[in-house]
Amino acid sequence: MVSPGKIIMKKINLNINKRTNMITTLALFSALSITLSILESIIPTANILPPGAKLGLSNIITMFICGTFGLLPALIIATVKSFFVLSLRGPTAFLMSFFGGICSICMIWVLTKKPKKQLSFIFISIVGAISHNLVQLLVSSFLIGKSIFFYIPVLILAAVFTGSITGTLLKVISPALSKVPYSLN
Repeated sequence: MVSPGKIIMKKINLNINKRTNMITTLALFSALSITLSILESIIPTANILPPGAKLGLSNIITMFICGTFGLLPALIIATVKSFFVLSLRGPTAFLMSFFGGICSICMIWVLTKKPKKQLSFIFISIVGAISHNLVQLLVSSFLIGKSIFFYIPVLILAAVFTGSITGTLLKVISPALSKVPYSLN
């Protein structure tokens, strides 16, 4: 007969292992998201994108996590990345990254929950990029005034371009990411 103490210890170890697995998985994808963010700052885009626009490579990770694990893990990764942005670029960049990221992930999550029709990675990425840019403009308007809204058409066009790139990249690397042994269970 197994003593109750051994059963309790096994249950405690199982809970610790699940929690450790979840933390490790989130840390791994957070690090990958931050790495892609650093990489995109190295890539010259001056002749391609308007001032202030970025490719959004780290959104590949948050889209994948949102579609694979759900809303909360994606929000955690976006928050971790935003605090990294705070440490490198300051509070204004943090506010724009945080609120843009949260809005974008929520939009992506809603679109991935469409039960009847599977939407393409590219479409979901474009919608995420547009929502990210619009929320960043809203944050900017609180900081520097309403005159910033003239930039909306430019950032929407940039979002279509960058969202197409990140959606295509996710489509290409998604099979490889799905083979990596990880779990949040």
